[in-house]
Amino acid sequence: MTVKLPLQRYIVIIFLALLTACGTAPPAPRTPSITATPIFELLPSPTVPTSQPARTPLPAVLPKFPLDGYVMLFTKDGDLYFQDGENAPVKLAHAGEPNYKSYYSPRLSDDNQKVVFSQNDGNIYSINTDGTQKQVIVPSNWSASLEAGTFMGVLNFVPQTHLLFFEAMLCKDKSSVSLCSTTIFLADVDTGKIKKLADLDLALQNHDANIQDNIRFSPDGKMMAVGTAENIKIYTLDGKIIRQNILPFKPSKSEAPFPSLFWLPDSSALIAALPNTLCYTSALGYTVAYTVWQYSLKGNSTFQTPFTPPIIDTFEVSPDGNWIVYYGGLPSAEYEIYLGNLVDGGTKAIGQEDRRYFSWSPDSKHFIRGSGVVISLDKPPVYGVVGASWIDSNHFIGHDSPTNNPVIKEDRILIAEIKGNEIYYYESEFSYPRFRFWLMKPKR
Repeated sequence: MTVKLPLQRYIVIIFLALLTACGTAPPAPRTPSITATPIFELLPSPTVPTSQPARTPLPAVLPKFPLDGYVMLFTKDGDLYFQDGENAPVKLAHAGEPNYKSYYSPRLSDDNQKVVFSQNDGNIYSINTDGTQKQVIVPSNWSASLEAGTFMGVLNFVPQTHLLFFEAMLCKDKSSVSLCSTTIFLADVDTGKIKKLADLDLALQNHDANIQDNIRFSPDGKMMAVGTAENIKIYTLDGKIIRQNILPFKPSKSEAPFPSLFWLPDSSALIAALPNTLCYTSALGYTVAYTVWQYSLKGNSTFQTPFTPPIIDTFEVSPDGNWIVYYGGLPSAEYEIYLGNLVDGGTKAIGQEDRRYFSWSPDSKHFIRGSGVVISLDKPPVYGVVGASWIDSNHFIGHDSPTNNPVIKEDRILIAEIKGNEIYYYESEFSYPRFRFWLMKPKR
């Protein structure tokens, strides 16, 4: 005889089962194929202040940052400019002011030769950085042949190419947790030709597309990894599936049903965080917990790296694939963050942070954590002038405001430079008006 349980009791049983799985130690990992070079030893944590220490206000006038070796892409009065080092900026086009209905921030190719931008007419254009060959790449009616209600998600360059990828998303409803059928298209910014790469079925959620990380192109620009609610696949740019059913799993009953994917820098392997358990935390209640795996393409093999406490909510893998910074969410420390070694699973508590954001420097030695930047684990994070955008391994964009600095009259954008255990600041010659776009990166 079949006994039907009340819905509430059924949910409780599911929660208990998942919590048991979350609290049980996972199997020991197999020998990994990478070797981490520690930037510090994972030792017992020192006492780290949770409050932001007062800092001496920066002077009203700072030295100008030398632009040799860098390029910039920026807007001013609705016009889009490209600047190479100390040379005069080149006006590319009148982009107009963003209306946020069809607006996408400008994109710059890895070789600094092509710029992609949108205009208020709904078209997406490409142009050379010398101001020549402006053309429509994605027309405003691009979705006319697709099912009604389809809209564009992420749009960006495939690494090391002049190919632009974009997501065509069709969601079940307008809620933030609605699952969306997703098709990936490639647009050649040199020729203007568009082709469909792959239909991915239910592969995204209907929330801010900029935080999706289950569709990732390899650093060499030759492959696309996709994590759905069932497994992970790898495609070539011709749409051919070369790996499938990698790490099949059943997601937890949460708002994060898709894995998070990170390529190793040589495109030889994937690090995958699977949201397949639930844990209870005092800060978030029941929330998703992740198990972390690495998949090697050459050996077609996987191994798991277990972490204690488990990884929850927000995390970021370092560019070299050796480290992960994450929230642990233990009841005794609601906002405790940890640094984890992706090779052996060692962890180190590194203080508390209530702003849920992490960003690694390109060399994997420093990271931004919420409103502070960690330049050395021997010292507390540096607070105050902190931005969310790295320029290179030792420079990031900062923001100074009259609220924190009484010697200035208006907000300003600064360039912060890490030298040893200190941070130095330079003028960027840019004010901080709302909606202004500014990108700075090293020359290749």
